[in-house]
Amino acid sequence: MIVIPKISELISTLPRPKFVAIDIPIGLPLKGARACDMEARKLLGKPRSSSVFPAPVRATLPARTYREACALSVLTHGKSMSKQAFEIIDKIREVDDVMTPELQRWVFEVHPEVSFYALNGRRPLTHSKHDRQGVEERIKLLVPDYPRIQDHLAELERAKVEEDDLLDAAAAAWTAQCVAEGAVPRQYDCKGLRMEIVH
Repeated sequence: MIVIPKISELISTLPRPKFVAIDIPIGLPLKGARACDMEARKLLGKPRSSSVFPAPVRATLPARTYREACALSVLTHGKSMSKQAFEIIDKIREVDDVMTPELQRWVFEVHPEVSFYALNGRRPLTHSKHDRQGVEERIKLLVPDYPRIQDHLAELERAKVEEDDLLDAAAAAWTAQCVAEGAVPRQYDCKGLRMEIVH
């Protein structure tokens, strides 16, 4: 198991990966919500839909505090920014800084709960990934494609990776394996980046 902390390191890795699936928003709206976020929430239904929070509007990227981000969001499109989105704004900014339409041919956005939805026969999962039943539910879905998933879980303490993060990464990898098999609706931001959650 390899942990690569920066998207810039990942995209410069040689040999280059065929596909990279990341759980960070790619493509940010100038105002309003992305269609892919709304569709993902609809697919998952309650209570799993709460795991898909709206991507921030582009104007919030310079913000260094949650208060500043909320003020920029309200000024831009009349709505505040979710706390969850702000907690990963450094990662969103990092991805946005390097992402191009060309790079997006092989680097794309996923959402692990939407990937698990697809793995589960297009049905939302019953339990949260933060409880034991939810972990077992996700492992059971992953084992056919990743028979060593339990071995990797045993390595987590050494790798300093949380159990649910590894399961999310495995679901993203499964989506990367499947990405060439289907088409998804296209919505673009002002940089020409696709705003989509592939599953």
